[in-house]
Amino acid sequence: MDIAVQRADEHERSSTGGPPSRDHDDDALQTTAADDEPVKELGWKWFARLGGALFLPTFLETLDVTVVATAQPHIASAFGRLDLQSYIGTTYILTSTVFLPLFASFADIFGRHSSLQFALILFLIGSAISTGAPNMGTMLAGRSISGIGAAGLLAVVRVILADERSIKTQNTTTAFLFVFKAIGFVVGPVIGGALSTQSFRWIFAINLPMCLVSMVLLWVLLRGRVRKQNDFVPPRAFHSGNKSLTSKLERIDILGATIFVTAGVLFLLGLNWGSTLAWGDARVVTTLVLSAALFGVFGWWEYVLWKYTDVEWPPSWARADPMIPLAIFKSMDVCITEYAVYVTGMIMVVVFYFLAIFFSVANGLDATSAGVQLLYFAPGLGGGSQASVVIVRRWQPRYAIILGQTVMTVGVGLLAWAIGRNDQLAIKLTLVLTGLGVGLSVGPSSIQARFSVLERFSAVVISLNLFFQSLGGTVGIAQCSAVLNSRVRSFITDLFSSGAISPSDALQLGRVAQGSLEGISALPDELQEHVRDAFRDGTRWAFLSLLPWLGVSALVVLLLKRVEDPTRVKRDVEMTSLPEQREEGARPTGS
Repeated sequence: MDIAVQRADEHERSSTGGPPSRDHDDDALQTTAADDEPVKELGWKWFARLGGALFLPTFLETLDVTVVATAQPHIASAFGRLDLQSYIGTTYILTSTVFLPLFASFADIFGRHSSLQFALILFLIGSAISTGAPNMGTMLAGRSISGIGAAGLLAVVRVILADERSIKTQNTTTAFLFVFKAIGFVVGPVIGGALSTQSFRWIFAINLPMCLVSMVLLWVLLRGRVRKQNDFVPPRAFHSGNKSLTSKLERIDILGATIFVTAGVLFLLGLNWGSTLAWGDARVVTTLVLSAALFGVFGWWEYVLWKYTDVEWPPSWARADPMIPLAIFKSMDVCITEYAVYVTGMIMVVVFYFLAIFFSVANGLDATSAGVQLLYFAPGLGGGSQASVVIVRRWQPRYAIILGQTVMTVGVGLLAWAIGRNDQLAIKLTLVLTGLGVGLSVGPSSIQARFSVLERFSAVVISLNLFFQSLGGTVGIAQCSAVLNSRVRSFITDLFSSGAISPSDALQLGRVAQGSLEGISALPDELQEHVRDAFRDGTRWAFLSLLPWLGVSALVVLLLKRVEDPTRVKRDVEMTSLPEQREEGARPTGS
């Protein structure tokens, strides 16, 4: 708690007879009376209710990522489009990324329960479309809708957990969340491999009954028990006491959301096109330039809206709550943690998508066996998560983040080395090490960011945390796809240049490398080995390309500052004030 800020605020009120003037740039970092409300102690019954309601939404989102990552080459092969396999993941990640901040606004305006139910409905619709997809286009459409729903599942679940107001409680709920995610990471690859051997459609059909059960559990366990609406502070006259649907819709930053989503989609499309086309291609350059321009317009619009938040009766076009209040970036800790989760998200997604390709294509494993190999990531993830809980409880979130980023950097470097040697034992051990780094980093990063700003900005900060994590996954896939494809082409070209293969063999290898797994298996043994060596080399370089991101992250997290637990500071202030009060009470009134 910044007690000095509160006292200065009170002094200004008493001396001027009115509210103090506000500095917009510092407002996100200051403490107000709204953040000083009593904090309720939470018992095991509430944690049990929370876990029962939020397990399936968290599990669904994690399961979808891990199952599809394992089965992605087999899904693309079913449509004869192995060259588009990365789009099965990137379309999902694209929409699940750009809609994250919008769902944080929904959670503040319409309430946590309603927003989470809406996300489950979208996820259900997208899964149904993917289940019955007759071609790759329909499959990608279903994945896009599922991604929008996943954005809601990710954002609203984390916002509900961020509503807890002490670091101790946040630490406990974050541990629960990672247990849920670890279960998804453990069973996801195995389920994906097993189902894809039957039919890839079962991968998406399994989501349908789980969505329905989750909706019922949310209704029974959380309806009326989580925050219904988060009024923007300071309250404005035209919103005061008005809970109508019209008033809620008026608070949505529709223009900002439209600009942000459009800019995000163009940016991510540019990245993905760049990974398959030349980076100098007109489509790639145009989409990236338009994206940068739109992000600039979005920043200007959010600045305008933020300047009007002081006005009780702003003009009708400026009555929306800013989707992303720019003042939160005044905190250096917020900026650093967003970069750290960006890099962590990159590693989490790339490990699953590209090791699945490595095991399926380079090692020739079936889907089930490839999924089992990815299980070695889970013990490290779970162990790192539990270690982070202890570190945060005894010391500070920043120490877990620093350790996690360092371990992750070492783990990815050793993983690339093990892939190059095709050393299966070393790959498994470095997977555990990389998972340990991820587990140490993710939970404490959200706690560090959450307690670096005011409580009223918690939904925005948490959604941005998730946005940058998902953005990292998308950028990671695009970057590693570009590196993988480039290295595979270069490897085949080098074979031809050295005379190891004939021109006809080179053409055949080039076609098969973008075709299907069955096509690779149909090649003569010698040519099969060339293709597998090409993908092995490409995967190694894909992981090596991540090291610059990791190195920067491991350095900047050293600048993180100490965060204070509001409830602990409140108790300390009360304890120090009691002796003074007792002394004043014992002092005689006369001279």
